[in-house]
Amino acid sequence: MKLADERQAWHRNRALRTQDGPRQWAVSVFVLMPLFYVLTFTVHPVAHAYWDGLLSRAIGFLGDGLRLERIDYRGAGFHMTLLSANVAPREPGPWLLALTSVICAAGLWASYFRKDRWLPLAYLLRVACATQLAVCAYFWLAPGSFPYNPRLHLRDLFVLLVGAIVSTPAVMAMFYYPLDFSLAQKALATALTLGYLVIAVPFVMLLHIIVIHHGSMLFMPFCYFVLGVPLIVGLLVTVYAYCASWRGALTF
Repeated sequence: MKLADERQAWHRNRALRTQDGPRQWAVSVFVLMPLFYVLTFTVHPVAHAYWDGLLSRAIGFLGDGLRLERIDYRGAGFHMTLLSANVAPREPGPWLLALTSVICAAGLWASYFRKDRWLPLAYLLRVACATQLAVCAYFWLAPGSFPYNPRLHLRDLFVLLVGAIVSTPAVMAMFYYPLDFSLAQKALATALTLGYLVIAVPFVMLLHIIVIHHGSMLFMPFCYFVLGVPLIVGLLVTVYAYCASWRGALTF
């Protein structure tokens, strides 16, 4: 009886279970992945128009002469308009540097205070504060020598976001299609993930623009290391976790 209960619990856990037959997984990969790549490149002009329109209007509300910048990129048989913004490369003032340094030092100290009660947030706070404190030290010791500017940062962020969208069908094929879901469920999960990322692109861009525009280049490394790849991965994991919670073909 106990062994039967354990087997039933194992079947309910999609983190430990894949499809019974590899043929179903292969069919999912060879049918859905090419289909969604064709769909992704087909709807790209519509998605780009949405990004361009929303960012243009939102940046206009920020004022201060901010405007959306469009950069034509031409590769080997490939053309794309990259999006950025003319955020001024403003150095942080001494008061902002001092205040940020004090806050980061306090956060670093707090991450050691009874950390066992609020792990793993204590480690995340420690890494974020230590990183930002190192950035503050750089601007204290070498003002005016920061080798990056907001326009390049926003352009590279846009490329990163588009890259995440393009890689989504392959990521779903590797990590979602082996699970015990029907072909329709896998198609719906992939469509939801792609749609979620397409909608999120201008909002992630605006978040970086607001932080850098109002906080100066002092917070550009924070945007890159915390609000860049980790945020994109978090968005993907959020949708994946929701889709993985669906009732599958082998769920009792």
